[in-house]
Amino acid sequence: MNSGRIRILFLILADVFTLSASWLGTALVYHAMGGRYEMSTYTAMWPFLFIFVLLASVVRLYHGNLFYPGMALDQVEETRRMVYTVLTTYLLLFCYLTFSRSVEEFSRVVIVVSAALNIVFAELVRGFVRKVLKWLDVGQIPVLIAGAGKCGRRLAEEVAGDAHFGLRVVGFVDDDERIADRLGSLKDAPSIAARHGAGFLICCLPPPAIQKNIQVYMKHFRQILLMADNIGLPVAWGSPVCIHEIAGLEIRNQLLRVIPRITKIILEFVLACFSIVLLIPVFLCLAVIVKLSSRGPVFYCADRLGKNGRPIRVWKFRTMYINAEDQLELILANDPKLAAEWRANFKLEHDPRITPIGRILRKTSLDELPQFFNVITGELALIGPRPIVKAEIPYYGADYEVFSRVKPGITGLWQVSGRSETGYEKRIALDMWYIQNWSVWLDVYIFFATIAEVLKCRGAR
Repeated sequence: MNSGRIRILFLILADVFTLSASWLGTALVYHAMGGRYEMSTYTAMWPFLFIFVLLASVVRLYHGNLFYPGMALDQVEETRRMVYTVLTTYLLLFCYLTFSRSVEEFSRVVIVVSAALNIVFAELVRGFVRKVLKWLDVGQIPVLIAGAGKCGRRLAEEVAGDAHFGLRVVGFVDDDERIADRLGSLKDAPSIAARHGAGFLICCLPPPAIQKNIQVYMKHFRQILLMADNIGLPVAWGSPVCIHEIAGLEIRNQLLRVIPRITKIILEFVLACFSIVLLIPVFLCLAVIVKLSSRGPVFYCADRLGKNGRPIRVWKFRTMYINAEDQLELILANDPKLAAEWRANFKLEHDPRITPIGRILRKTSLDELPQFFNVITGELALIGPRPIVKAEIPYYGADYEVFSRVKPGITGLWQVSGRSETGYEKRIALDMWYIQNWSVWLDVYIFFATIAEVLKCRGAR
């Protein structure tokens, strides 16, 4: 069995586990709480596991094809299709129970709650399985990259640190003989790929080079991916089109669509209100802990720039000693290394101004809970680009005009892509990509990914 099929097998097992655990776990808890329904009625529904896998296969949730695995869907599109697949499976289940006149034997609470749990945990479990496969170097699909230029190198770097797509770069082919680590020329790609067991070719070449070699590649590779260095293009919700023999890409601008924007506002307002009510005990406990841990107020108000560059005040639980701003000037004046780190990232990895309790709050992101009130007042979005200070505007250059069109968010793409471990240039690129490719489904993906980041306590300092 090749590595692609091994990968698909583990993804299927992950989905079966999530669906089974959600369904039977919810039924078991409901039964333990006094539910009158027997567990045997729930275990009898195991055939719907096959229906789920079949539906997931149809919508390409297993690398496109069970027998000839290719590229996985990107995280956002996979999340969207996973939600629809889960809902469709449960809808078919409910229809079956209704037409078989056995719906009264099942609890509606179990059906609804288990569906919700499946939606929440499906991608989290898949992500965990993918990271384990990456760590064990199992199920990694070997690929050959044609083109060792900027695009090819950047792609190889992304693949090296990525667990989602499960690709393993075996090397580069390029006609430039000055490239020391190339495996051969472009025309040698089929023989080199055969030696390394790579049936997947990624072309990071200029259009003339693609036209010159594509017919040869089509004779030898089951999958060919054409890539371009298009980091600035809003392509996440683009669709390939063909007008007779002319190929193109249609781009849909989600930011100018009224319904998606209204949907985002309503969902985030409801989530913020629900979160505040649910977390009142946590707010009270943290307020007491912060107050007793060091002198100073419970909350800290940070000046940031909101939509259209309007100044806003962002609320957090205080994590620093009082007079932190004055201490910063003194620290930077006396330590050139820390001053350089501050200029590069606008934060310090080991900031001496942070209290012991503050470090815990930052590591767990609990210090940001008061920002839910900023969402209710309309100053922040739940999900959006980073809130920045005025001094950071020059780093964005001409991109700031686009950046300022949307509200900053409590969490966003950069927070789930490495957070404080991400370099400043990368943060800007992620923020700009988010704005240009925004959709409600992108926000849904970031929301689930944020849960995983908070549970791992990674990178928040």
